[in-house]
Amino acid sequence: MRHRSQHDDFAPFEGRNIAVVGAGQSALESADLLYEAGAQVEVIARRPNLNWLKGGAIQRKLDPFKPFF
Repeated sequence: MRHRSQHDDFAPFEGRNIAVVGAGQSALESADLLYEAGAQVEVIARRPNLNWLKGGAIQRKLDPFKPFF
C-alpha cells in the first residue's frame, strides 16, 4: 500500500486493475490520475457516497460521484 505522495508518474499502472482505499483528497486525486494513465480504478471507502466541492453552486449542479462506465 502506498500513499499518493510516493508517486509522480502513473504511467507504469496502465492496463492494471487498481484499488484506491479512502475518500479524501489524495485518494480521489490518485484515482483520477490512475484512470487518466489507463488503469482500471475502483475506489473503496466506508462512506456510502463520495462528495466533492463541498457546498456551493458548482456542487449542486453536479451529481454525487458516479462510475466512469
